Amino acid sequence: MNKKKSVILIIALVSIFAISAVTPLTPRSSVFAASQDLIRLTVDNRDSKAIYLELRSPENFYYLRVMGKTIKEFTVERGVYVYTLTGCGLKDTGTFDLTRQMKLINPVCGGNAKSTKTNAGAVDLSEKIKLVRVHIVNETGQKVLVILTGPSTHVFWFDPNETGTYTIAKKPYKVQFLACGVWNKTEFTPYKDAKLVLKCAK
Repeated sequence: MNKKKSVILIIALVSIFAISAVTPLTPRSSVFAASQDLIRLTVDNRDSKAIYLELRSPENFYYLRVMGKTIKEFTVERGVYVYTLTGCGLKDTGTFDLTRQMKLINPVCGGNAKSTKTNAGAVDLSEKIKLVRVHIVNETGQKVLVILTGPSTHVFWFDPNETGTYTIAKKPYKVQFLACGVWNKTEFTPYKDAKLVLKCAK
């Protein structure tokens, strides 16, 4: 090796050692502390349609989408979040304490996730988006247009003496139905297997 190449090699080695000497290594304790600020959030969507979850805190914001028949895991900053949950045609807001790992289970719309009763870290989203099965009975003897307005809007057509069964939010609705030449108005509070009977005003 000639003298010129030896000098270049020495300079290169000195530069590498100099950079190594001034480049700080991340202390292992800092890496461990950072991992302690994160938790795993699992979303198990058992329905065929997607659900959407917004998480907000003073420091963080997350927008999560989980397609139908999908289980997804997310890593989020540990903390308490205000959430907005959209699914099954409805929306719910509240708070989640995400200071530990959590699993959110969205059952088939109108059902429930029985497995959460034996799993302390699991949340049944059907308790947040409450749906019930109801029956609408047309006793007007005519074809009827029905509009339910509440947490969501539903529009139905019924043939004379037809009965329909639907799954809707367990919250009050205002009801309008066009029959007997006039718009009839009433209110309806759903519960499991409740009946909304449509009759012409006398």
